[in-house]
Amino acid sequence: QQQQQQQQQQQQQQLHQQQQGLAESDFGNQVSVDASLLQQQGQQQQRQQGVSGSAPGGLKGREEVIGRGSGAAAPATPHGGMVDGGNLKAFVFGMINGAVGLPALIAFAAIVFQAPVFAPQLGSLCKMFFFSSAIHQLVFCARSTLPFAIGQVQDVGLIFLSAMATSIAAMCSDAGLPAEVALGTTLLTLSISTLVVGFFTVLVGKYRLAQLVQYVPLPVVGGYLGYVGYFCVAGGTGLGTSTTINTLHSWTQLLSTHSLIKIIPTVGTSLLLVTTLERCSHPLALPSALLAVPVLFHIVLAASGYTLKDAQDNGWVIQPPPADGRMQYFWQLWDMFNIRQHGLSGIYWPALVAQGPKLAGLFL
Repeated sequence: QQQQQQQQQQQQQQLHQQQQGLAESDFGNQVSVDASLLQQQGQQQQRQQGVSGSAPGGLKGREEVIGRGSGAAAPATPHGGMVDGGNLKAFVFGMINGAVGLPALIAFAAIVFQAPVFAPQLGSLCKMFFFSSAIHQLVFCARSTLPFAIGQVQDVGLIFLSAMATSIAAMCSDAGLPAEVALGTTLLTLSISTLVVGFFTVLVGKYRLAQLVQYVPLPVVGGYLGYVGYFCVAGGTGLGTSTTINTLHSWTQLLSTHSLIKIIPTVGTSLLLVTTLERCSHPLALPSALLAVPVLFHIVLAASGYTLKDAQDNGWVIQPPPADGRMQYFWQLWDMFNIRQHGLSGIYWPALVAQGPKLAGLFL
């Protein structure tokens, strides 16, 4: 019994030192803790009590401890050291996610701001989406407990955001207001909507109201997700063919010669990406395909004798922002809200207030 007590004391001391080493670690990422000492201790205690069984708490072999680390950090060893290649892997996967996310953000911006009044500022609006996603990722890396989280503008809310932007553009046009007012009102409305939805989402999580979702029929959820998919397909097709597809009848625009020419590379790119995802498991496969498509496009463009300006004029490439010296840096994006120049009078408030029902739909 004395020998067993001494062994238990030694094992407890070793376990305490190991746990203390973990507590002093500078890295809060996923670590593997060898629980064999704890298992042996529990088995010895059970044998003394005449009971045979497994370790206390059902621990078997190894215990995975999830810390509160940043989103991009690599796994740490039990002694707090970084696993070989951790930083390099984090950098590589960050570049991969960036290459995959940038085309999606451009498409999202074009879908949300599809009204013709926004066309001259589409390049700057893409920068707005880039900047917003950068803020997302910065907050995720600093505060998120999910190391794999990727922060960017999502596609689920595109339906309501696009409906808000289109509605505001139409109301401002009917009121005879300039494009600056329509753009500023739209950006302010989308910002307020995002803030309100985020606030109420936090309340839902804090008061554990998410369980109410179980009362929503699954066909309703599936139908909404299906419509989101259709909306993205319609938006992507319209973006690729320089058309606006917002009704079933508008699909007939694809029968024109101009649209049929553009639909070929649009469908070809989609098939390439789908095939790459299904056939290639390497993490660099999809980014390589995404980078290869624009490179191939510009090679064909140069070989055909056309310039980038020709491609922009014919709707093959997004038009650059107006060459007036504005919107060159991200801190100048604030000017598009039209508040700095004209104050609150630069916002068409009736159009903003009219988006209340769409805001409720965005939250739900």
